Amino acid sequence: GSQQVKYKKTPGAADMAGELYECKLAALLFLRCINSGREFHIASNMAAAVCYDDVVLTLGQRSTFLQLKHKQQKNAKIYTSQLFTVKGDFSLIRCWKSFLDIKQRWAAEEDLQRCGQFNDCLFVMYTNASLVGSGDSNVGSNEMLDLVNTGGKLIQFTEIQHPDVYQFFRDLPGYKQLLSEALCADQVVETPELLQVVQKLHNKEAKCIPEKAVLNELLKVLESLGDLSEYSDFLCRLRFCTDQKREGALDDLIKSEVKVLFGSDEQSHKFTHGVVDWCRQHCPYILDPNAKFFQDIIKTIAANISEPIPKLNVKFSQDACQKIREKYEDGNRKLLINSNCIKMSVIKVLQSFDSNTLLIDVSTTQACVSEVLAVWKYGNCDVLVVECGDISGLEDKFSSLPETKCLVVISDTHQAELQFITVSDTFCFSQLEPDSRQQVLESQIDFQGYPVSLNSLADESFLQTELSAEVVEQLHNTLQVGKKLQELDPCYLPRTFQRRDLLNEEIFKEKGITLAVSCATKACFATLVPPGEKVEKFIPGSFNKNAGCRFWLVEAEAEFMALSRTVEVNVHWVEACKDGFRWKLSKGDMICVTKHWQKGSCNIW
Repeated sequence: GSQQVKYKKTPGAADMAGELYECKLAALLFLRCINSGREFHIASNMAAAVCYDDVVLTLGQRSTFLQLKHKQQKNAKIYTSQLFTVKGDFSLIRCWKSFLDIKQRWAAEEDLQRCGQFNDCLFVMYTNASLVGSGDSNVGSNEMLDLVNTGGKLIQFTEIQHPDVYQFFRDLPGYKQLLSEALCADQVVETPELLQVVQKLHNKEAKCIPEKAVLNELLKVLESLGDLSEYSDFLCRLRFCTDQKREGALDDLIKSEVKVLFGSDEQSHKFTHGVVDWCRQHCPYILDPNAKFFQDIIKTIAANISEPIPKLNVKFSQDACQKIREKYEDGNRKLLINSNCIKMSVIKVLQSFDSNTLLIDVSTTQACVSEVLAVWKYGNCDVLVVECGDISGLEDKFSSLPETKCLVVISDTHQAELQFITVSDTFCFSQLEPDSRQQVLESQIDFQGYPVSLNSLADESFLQTELSAEVVEQLHNTLQVGKKLQELDPCYLPRTFQRRDLLNEEIFKEKGITLAVSCATKACFATLVPPGEKVEKFIPGSFNKNAGCRFWLVEAEAEFMALSRTVEVNVHWVEACKDGFRWKLSKGDMICVTKHWQKGSCNIW
């Protein structure tokens, strides 16, 4: 995932229930955003957000700043008079002041700039209390507010439905004037108009004018607002979310969203606990799918649903992997591998991608599709490999691929209905890297009850042509060829299988034969032949059988076969190796070869 970003945080001052309310709402918003498939991040107690700091939700390029007010008592109510005081949980003046402060800070605060454009933001008073006389919700469907709403009312103050609110803001310049005049006088004169200001802004139960210090404080608040006529933008972007779920009731909503994401609510407690820990960090990161606790949950689920990578100690060459890699590099994000050997194709696909891969079999994909999608989309997994299956019924689940992700289905049946790029994959032994091929050839097998190496059974050139994927797979366990007789019949004659292939240097002194040698230099070869004999490099098409040369350097079986077609009889091919000279092929009389077997060169079973 991308590197997480820190933000400046103010310490929370809420009570325990209020703190849990913030944490659980942040958890719910995280889950709802992730289930919506939108890019998002969340902050809690962001210092730059003033009183709207409890939860800041950024969805795409737009943000919502939420001030949370959780009331412990059931059926808690907010009265209109509480909206008009300069202090208090639901003070519109306090909300307006924070709105103006955020607007002023926007250009200088990196944390705010990360929230998009100021003019695109919403500011929300969010509470489980009811606003008396508010009527029904008057806010239509809105993606951001739909994510926030837990079943309560969504209210925007409009001049038609809430004329008292707009009248209050229109009266503020007059209130300011009355307070200013009262404080300029040597002695405050108690008038009905001034008392009304005090009742509106300070205490609706006031029966008399308070001391000058209180009036001065009220005046300072109004003066801090600047131009009191510019309230329309604030009211247009303010929302009251009332009658929302109480703190304890958020648990069920969180569980339901966890179930949507992961297919069950098993991870609910761990998830909520992770968000609570995040909220309590003093130097937190913004909350997004890269959060460590969330990635830990993803890793746990991935470990439960992923298939183990086949333990075949084989490595495909870069050329063999390139065919699959090219399709991916061309921008194709859905690949169907039609394979004649599923397990080998799985290994090849996994070795073709440098990215992190997740291997899932088709039955797990069908049974745990939510978990698979969550791990693939939000985990450290770029390529999802579905092994051995038909996913035609699940194609709609994978219809919206993340831009950087790739889906590879490996199947032994053609699935024409899938809108995938199809790649045919057929295993052959030569696709393996040389070291891997040699390791396979030297593998121990069980031949009639005795351990032997695979390459001792036949010539390596033959094995490299004939070894199938099934045989290579079986080598991971012990490949059995024949069975050892446990109870011998009295008439049974023990049979011994001998394979001799190493020759001594006397073969070079044998008269009447033509000898081809590979894996040796001309200078080394020349020291072995009788005096006066020549050693030449065999070049197909330019051979002169009258040249009087019996000793030839060849590079491969094809050259020996060309030589044997030219020389009429008794042509033999040997290969230099660390143990001597290994017989490879012959045309003609084998007696002149067999009499030069090295002692101890037999493999006996």
